Amino acid sequence: MNRIWTILLMLIIMGGCEKTPRDILFTIDGKTYGLEALHTFYNPEYIASISEENQAERMKNFYYTMLSNKVMDDSSLWNDTELQTRLDKEYQRHLLRELYDRKVTDYVISEDRLKTLYERNARELHLAHILISHEDAARSSSKRLKKDALTLIQKLAVTTKPDNFWNVARTYTDDATSRNEGGDLDWVKAGEMVPEFDDIAFSLNVGEISQPFQTMYGFHIIYLKEERAVPQKPFSEIRPELESKARQMYSQQVKERASSFLDSVKKSLPLNFNEAALKEFFRLYSDQLNTLSAQNKKASELIRSLSYDEIIARNESDMIDKDWIAKYISFYEPDPLQFRSQDEMKNFISSNYAYALLQKLAVSEKLDQDSLFVLEMKRLRTNAGHHHYVTKYIVEKINPTKGQQIAFYEKNKDRLYKIDEQVQLIEILVSDSLFAENLLDSIRQGLDMSYLATKYTERKYAQSRKGILPHFKKGRYGKMGEVAFEMKEGELRGPIAISNKYSIIKVIERKPVSYRHFDEVEGKLLTDYKRLMKNELVNEHFSQLAKQYKAVYNPKFAVWYREYVQ
Repeated sequence: MNRIWTILLMLIIMGGCEKTPRDILFTIDGKTYGLEALHTFYNPEYIASISEENQAERMKNFYYTMLSNKVMDDSSLWNDTELQTRLDKEYQRHLLRELYDRKVTDYVISEDRLKTLYERNARELHLAHILISHEDAARSSSKRLKKDALTLIQKLAVTTKPDNFWNVARTYTDDATSRNEGGDLDWVKAGEMVPEFDDIAFSLNVGEISQPFQTMYGFHIIYLKEERAVPQKPFSEIRPELESKARQMYSQQVKERASSFLDSVKKSLPLNFNEAALKEFFRLYSDQLNTLSAQNKKASELIRSLSYDEIIARNESDMIDKDWIAKYISFYEPDPLQFRSQDEMKNFISSNYAYALLQKLAVSEKLDQDSLFVLEMKRLRTNAGHHHYVTKYIVEKINPTKGQQIAFYEKNKDRLYKIDEQVQLIEILVSDSLFAENLLDSIRQGLDMSYLATKYTERKYAQSRKGILPHFKKGRYGKMGEVAFEMKEGELRGPIAISNKYSIIKVIERKPVSYRHFDEVEGKLLTDYKRLMKNELVNEHFSQLAKQYKAVYNPKFAVWYREYVQ
């Protein structure tokens, strides 16, 4: 009977001590977080690609982040004004980025263009060209009129053949880098040239000369000498590389599209200013800005404190008042922002009104409901909350006693507050070894070294200093510096070979290793203390939170994860 009770007791104990399954990273208050949660928090490709050490670090960060978010959920800490402003700012920034990608980048760098670039990537072209520039072309020093450049390139197109291309290019091309090579550009890959050049070059057959065409640099004729095949990876594998190359290749078109798109949005809902109201509001702002009470206020607080309720600008659906201005100013804080003139204030309103219109457009097209955007915003909010929690409730509350500061100083002074040994020299640096020997003999016979250094040293910045070099630490001036640290004060040595020159040196002063005094570094010490003690204090803090929320971290998950991704 006793044996049965013993077995039952063992089963109960074993059940109570059951280990966390390997595929669970951690639990918080009974909720488990595993692979799916990890891949929601981090991009799966990113977390799988980093080193084992970094994986473990990121997993622990994920654990701490979810734990701090749990505290914030339970304590209503998300309502902090500073945090909400930061989240609003990031939301707008990401939403505008999404709109920009769809309406500008994707518009210019279409799927068809990427596939065309991919197809061209399978070939390299051996090209030669003739450039006829003109005064309106980019990076041109030519005084030629554009119409004269066009006439000349058309004339050359008629007479230029493969067998005389080299001579024609040598005579006429304005491309100085290829002129001596008869216009030869060597082997060219897709995307290395401006789009117009790329399009013409990859449309040619071997041995063919193009018709004249224009780029931002002037007018061109291209000759395709030969081509060769290049091994090609699958499209999906090199897509990021193609996108990067396309962004560089079509950068000018992207800029033009962005400008025209923004203009069209602004014209759709023009903003009308009440100039009298703007003038009065700026006057109140300027008067308040110069008062003592304004010195401790943020720019947004100053704007909100003004006694002014008039509408400063409006359109069919929006009204710009002081609260609107304060809201957009807050996005730039903590950076100081001051309006020095009425025009500066007006330009600020106009620019941010354009951003507001773009945001409305993005929302109207439901870009904020895109699944990837929603996931990105979830990650951003989670990380921002953790950063806010750690900063506000751990780091900013670090307030070491005087004794703790002194102990920290003694423990870390070698690493943080040490002033390394230094030496100061008078030097004469010359190019001739025999002359260096003669100078050394003259100094030993009593000639003034400062006089000789002023007259002969080739180290230019030391000439006006009578050859005296500033104090320096080990590692400066190569071999000469090494020798200097072997010498005593007043000792003379040389010539020391330095590349193709020779140095004669005399030690003026040696400063031994010293330390910045505690009183001297006290202001900086608190910052150093917080920076170095942060990890230790964060770990301590989250250990306490783990007890409060019955949280358990499983370090073996990292091993299981590596096996999983392999």
